[in-house]
Amino acid sequence: GWGDYSFPTDTWQKEPPLPGELFDPSSICGAPNELVNSGFEGGFDGWEAYPGFDSQAIVYNGETIFGGDAIFNAFEGVTSAKVWGLYNGSESENNLFQNFQQENALSPGTHLSVTAYLMSHEHDFIGNGNSDVAIYAKYFGDDLSLISIDSTHIHGSSFTENEWNHVGIEGTVPEGTMVTFVGVMHIQPTNDDHGSVYVDMLKMHRGWTMATDDEGMALQPEKFSLSNNYPNPFNPSTTIDFSIPVQSSVSFIIYNILGEEMYKMKDDNLVSGVYNVRWNGVNKNGVQVPSGIYFYQLKTGEGFSQTKKMTLLK
Repeated sequence: GWGDYSFPTDTWQKEPPLPGELFDPSSICGAPNELVNSGFEGGFDGWEAYPGFDSQAIVYNGETIFGGDAIFNAFEGVTSAKVWGLYNGSESENNLFQNFQQENALSPGTHLSVTAYLMSHEHDFIGNGNSDVAIYAKYFGDDLSLISIDSTHIHGSSFTENEWNHVGIEGTVPEGTMVTFVGVMHIQPTNDDHGSVYVDMLKMHRGWTMATDDEGMALQPEKFSLSNNYPNPFNPSTTIDFSIPVQSSVSFIIYNILGEEMYKMKDDNLVSGVYNVRWNGVNKNGVQVPSGIYFYQLKTGEGFSQTKKMTLLK
């Protein structure tokens, strides 16, 4: 494989950015996390519910968990959301989501990743019934007709009591999409299927995705790593994997041989997992780059830094 490379960053000369009206940062990589209030520290600010908030709650550290005397602790911060069945006499879906439409709409072809931490406590364990939990991205046309859905359905029996499970899905916005809902859903088959789920750090990224197993559970690496891109040489696109064993700030940057920044992804609070970046050979100004050698670099807040090279061959 390729070796590691270091660069004299103090000598790099970067091109000036395009005027704001000509440059759309979301065309590069989007915001680090595009869901507001992901950890519910602001209550339900920024969130919507369907059919309503009657079967959802904000839970704080130190509260007693329903059904017993255990004390709740959020995965991150001091709060989490809690969702449970609607108990309306038939199969029901309880949705907590954010929507993207009009000036915030996700363009068709956008590749996205939705991830979250979920926990079900033994005192109200979802695995005691047949309920499911789904992390999803739902895509609608201009009349709110459903086009398709990317989701992972996790049966209650797949949860481990009292443990936070890292789950996620990846998807691509289909043609004709005008509105996208991104969130979590509790699916209750009957009134006899009890159990609740706590939700924390529900995020959406564009540009990189998180690897999961067949049940939607995140892969848990043991160490930081940056893999060789594949294929290499490539044309027109290539994929790069990296592993984050602990929650950390992360930046991933692609440079040309002159040290000019072609592509950048950054998250100040990326949770552990194995991630994939897919680069289509377009620079930060939206221009297809020429054949040649390019370098990609991963840096984390835990001190890990590695750079490798790849070749675009047209």
